[in-house]
Amino acid sequence: MTVVFGDGRGGFSSPGVQFPVGKSPYERVRVADINGDGHVDIITTNHEGDSVTILLGDGKGGFTEAAGSPFPAGKSPFGVAIADLNGDGKPDLAVVNYSGHADQPANDGVTILLGDGKGGFKIMVGSPFPTGHAPTRLAIGDVNGDGIPDVVTNNLASNDITILLSGKGTFTRAATIVVGGGPYGLALGDLNGDGKADIVVANSRDNNISVLMSR
Repeated sequence: MTVVFGDGRGGFSSPGVQFPVGKSPYERVRVADINGDGHVDIITTNHEGDSVTILLGDGKGGFTEAAGSPFPAGKSPFGVAIADLNGDGKPDLAVVNYSGHADQPANDGVTILLGDGKGGFKIMVGSPFPTGHAPTRLAIGDVNGDGIPDVVTNNLASNDITILLSGKGTFTRAATIVVGGGPYGLALGDLNGDGKADIVVANSRDNNISVLMSR
């Protein structure tokens, strides 16, 4: 992992500072305050290491790997999103598992890692939660209006999305919805002002987007 520091005037340090992570950090890097100290931390999935690495920031440009990191994250973690998924006020991780090969559907799913608020994580019982074929992206939002974050994945090979509803300490596959060909980009937002998260999917093979409105 390389961190390049900005000078606030459009310039950046070169060549940057490198920090070790797991094997094949891939596709998604996230930054968030994981341990509640007010400093930005770094989260990366390690695709060939079946893990996520947590680098805790000191607020001065230094980063130290959290105790216990890298944490198991299911087979072939591909992307990651951050939210409080169990209502304890601590950041958790949702990791999409995809081998990168459409002929290996056994790896497909979502692994939830519950945070302890100090930089540590453990896998939620029931993970990985099943999705469609070749999930490449995931997004978090309240799609059913119950005030609890849910998880949505786009499934590249099956041309659909999976909606995983959160509740009672687990996730349940509530729906699989067909979209366009090759769904690859994914975003959630309230598009009609009803307070519920709607879904926008970019279909890479059809050169269009699908907009799904929550009911």
